[in-house]
Amino acid sequence: MLLFDPEHITVANYRKRRILKIKEEDKSGLAIRNAVRQEMVFLDNILTSPLHRQSKSPTLWHHRAWLLELLIPITPVSYCKGDLLFFLSAELDAVLKSGERHPKNYYAFQYARRLLARIESSEKDETSLSWKSPYAAFLATHARLVKKWCCKHPSDISGWSFLLFLLPKLETISGRHQIVQQVLEYAINLEAQQVSLWVFLRTALADSFLEKERDVLVQQLYDFQQKREISIQDDLSENHVTQAEQWIKSYSKVLPNHARLGAPNAG
Repeated sequence: MLLFDPEHITVANYRKRRILKIKEEDKSGLAIRNAVRQEMVFLDNILTSPLHRQSKSPTLWHHRAWLLELLIPITPVSYCKGDLLFFLSAELDAVLKSGERHPKNYYAFQYARRLLARIESSEKDETSLSWKSPYAAFLATHARLVKKWCCKHPSDISGWSFLLFLLPKLETISGRHQIVQQVLEYAINLEAQQVSLWVFLRTALADSFLEKERDVLVQQLYDFQQKREISIQDDLSENHVTQAEQWIKSYSKVLPNHARLGAPNAG
């Protein structure tokens, strides 16, 4: 039924009740795990399918998020870390694939945010490097994958917003700087006109998560704008580069012990 009508709340609730009944009757814990995994596979087939409505169904994505509470245990010691990272990787791959099936798939990327928040909440008391170090490497790898995905879909604001969500989570400033620099160079080299791309850049360059590395990238943007002003005689007041520059000057966050960001080298 959900294949034909993905917003059929009654059917989605029926599937929830069926899973909860299996959990109630399951003594070993094996039956409920198999039931949840089968449900995730079922949702994968729908949410990553070419079916336009189904891949962006809020009902199905919320149903998938509900399953996380059953699939991901509360205590970190009860789950193999390698299996957990493999699961996270598969889930983010499904989100990106669904984003390709339906552009600007807000519900898919919102699920990805909830997924990471759920993991981090369950692991917040975990101090062992056996978890924190692999998870930091996982985030760095997938931030680069999301950046690559966004550059292939530069008009997709949902993807860029998710990348902005990921960047502050990266452990190193250099890792964040590298991703934003690559996006900036991509935009400059292609003279990109996509509004979503420039919204990402102006937001990233105005935020504080790049710390002092931010000034280098802002200077690069200003240098590009100055070259455009020399080479192009038309009015540049309405182009995306000028608008991004003005937005950064107006809304940049002040860094600790650092002056408010203005035009670099301004007197």
